[in-house]
Amino acid sequence: MIEEKVSLETARLAKTKGFDYGQPTSQDLLERWLRETHKLRVFVGWRPNKKVWDVHTFHLGLSGPEYVKRYKNLMSRPTYATYEQAREAGIVEALNMIP
Repeated sequence: MIEEKVSLETARLAKTKGFDYGQPTSQDLLERWLRETHKLRVFVGWRPNKKVWDVHTFHLGLSGPEYVKRYKNLMSRPTYATYEQAREAGIVEALNMIP
């Protein structure tokens, strides 16, 4: 199994948000940093009826009702052909949640 690297554009965005572990950066390392440092979770899901991947990100401090309210329209979100594409999109979304 090969560790998936993030795109150069995503790595640059991560650096502007304080992530500086050198290049190349893996999706695993960056997702862990988001979770442990900023309490941001990237969740990748499979839609078996459409055979596509989707993703959503959320702050771990979100309450149940806040989570439901935020993701009420989850089915209208973008979908991706591969898990890695969905995960990268989620990482970018999480990075953009950091002020």
